[in-house]
Amino acid sequence: MKTGGYVLVVLLALFVVAVPFLVHGHWAELGPYWARAAALFVPGSVPRSDHIITPAADVTITWQCSGVENIQIFSMLFATVFLMNWKRMQGWKSVLLYIGALVVLSIVNLARIITIVVRAKETHYGLTNTLALALLIILVWKIKWLRPVTGPTPASS
Repeated sequence: MKTGGYVLVVLLALFVVAVPFLVHGHWAELGPYWARAAALFVPGSVPRSDHIITPAADVTITWQCSGVENIQIFSMLFATVFLMNWKRMQGWKSVLLYIGALVVLSIVNLARIITIVVRAKETHYGLTNTLALALLIILVWKIKWLRPVTGPTPASS
């Protein structure tokens, strides 16, 4: 295996197994960061620990709001694609693609939290799971080097 393949295996293993448990176990330290990040985009809001207080609502951001479970699901799906197409996905393109997808999922999750605070009510559950699956499908469909080789088949003798 190439170096990029090993890096991708390590990243996938971390985000499938270790990162969700670390986020859950250290939410008391991580929660205030999520609250501050979301409060930056909500006018008139005040972050207090893992709460965002607005005139309309007091929103508590729990570890389930972190989006780490969605990233875990996406990582499992990405790992499946990696295993099925591992010869092509051993390069650094795959690593950058995976890291970029994690960034996109984090931004979508932060936008979901901001929407909850602005609307002062919960949004649809499972939306980010659906977005994670859609993102993976789009990545595999649009990125040519992830698709199976389709070319002229050799003539049989």
